[in-house]
Amino acid sequence: MKYASIAIKLPLDKQFTYRVPKLMEDKITLGMRVWVPFGPRKVVGYVVDLTDKSEIENTKPIESIIDAYPMISEELLKLTRWMADYYICSWGEAIDASIPGVLKKGKTSVKTRCKHDEEPYEKSVNLVPNQEQKVAIDII
Repeated sequence: MKYASIAIKLPLDKQFTYRVPKLMEDKITLGMRVWVPFGPRKVVGYVVDLTDKSEIENTKPIESIIDAYPMISEELLKLTRWMADYYICSWGEAIDASIPGVLKKGKTSVKTRCKHDEEPYEKSVNLVPNQEQKVAIDII
């Protein structure tokens, strides 16, 4: 059986142990975001360690893996661990501060804010390069 140490964005200086379901054992790696039960709610957690043993009995299982690939590299995990120690915050808070805001709360995609279809624009045609641009084009 596999267990994961999960950092959660809470002001608590500890990680929480969850059981990795059999179907997820081959997919889960360090740096992935997961959905885990935490009290009466479901929260996003970050996998910071994997082990084959747990000192805690009756661990709750991870509910699902959010990303197909790790969101946080091992280097970023080390950096955020240092940030948590230096700035006296939880590891989960440090990790959460290091990822893009649009990907927090378990989002897996980002919508564009630009609405090209609604804004008319004219295409430029017959552009003539200046002398510096001609030199660059010739070199290329």
